[in-house]
Amino acid sequence: MEVSEQAIMNTDQPSFGRSRGFTLIELLVVIAIIAILASLLLPALSKAKANAQGIYCMNNTRQLCLAWISYAHDNNDRFVTNEAWTGGGTISSWVTGWLDWTGSSDNTNLLFITDPQYALLAPYTASGKNIYKCPADAYESSAQITLHWAERVRSVSLNFYIGPSTDSESASQGQYENEYKFFLKFSDFRKLPPARAFTFLDEHPDSIDDGCMWAIEFQNLPASYHNGACGFAFADGHSEIKKWLDHRTVRPVLYEKYPNQTGYVSMANNVDYQWILERISEPGP
Repeated sequence: MEVSEQAIMNTDQPSFGRSRGFTLIELLVVIAIIAILASLLLPALSKAKANAQGIYCMNNTRQLCLAWISYAHDNNDRFVTNEAWTGGGTISSWVTGWLDWTGSSDNTNLLFITDPQYALLAPYTASGKNIYKCPADAYESSAQITLHWAERVRSVSLNFYIGPSTDSESASQGQYENEYKFFLKFSDFRKLPPARAFTFLDEHPDSIDDGCMWAIEFQNLPASYHNGACGFAFADGHSEIKKWLDHRTVRPVLYEKYPNQTGYVSMANNVDYQWILERISEPGP
């Protein structure tokens, strides 16, 4: 079969149309479109991540609360010790240790949350450490970063008005027993039912210290890790995420002990503070 000279010439010639690349303008247009799509997607992805962390956090506080309930059932329905001001870890409580922004070993001592000698709930949590830490709590001070810490060991605290303390007849609890009721066993819940009484919650990184959360007058501050919300567990065993409605409650992390020079969060007409008061205790004694 004969092939014409013209056909051979056409075969040897390169196809400039097929090998043509992008122009600079086309590349810039593509990059601009990608940037616009990224700007639209990133907030949604961030919100989805925060929601996922919130669900994980709810599971943590629920597990803690179930451990707390199991402890009570094994001890004639009396609640676990909820000790205040135990910096140094010398007294057994549900957890021990004092958290702050310094290089103190209390901040990283896993024994204070996993060893039954210091943490009375440890046998009921299989000595697990992760349920004490909110996944959104990645805060460390510059001093702690210098020490190459991975994280502080705990994000949660227990309602100050739930559980006995060695200070219950004197300074810490006794000082307020005429104002608010202390719940030492399940039968103490009367006006405030277990389903409305919070036990564990995420505490603000600047506020957290001992294992107690004392929210009266906002002396301790709840966290706002999850898109301006906080994780709570309740005495009946359920957990939920509470979205704060007052912008004053959502306080930035300053790596300073709360309250500092900025003072306390305002309680005046603060619906979030009222929500906490209705669930922390009832008028005592």
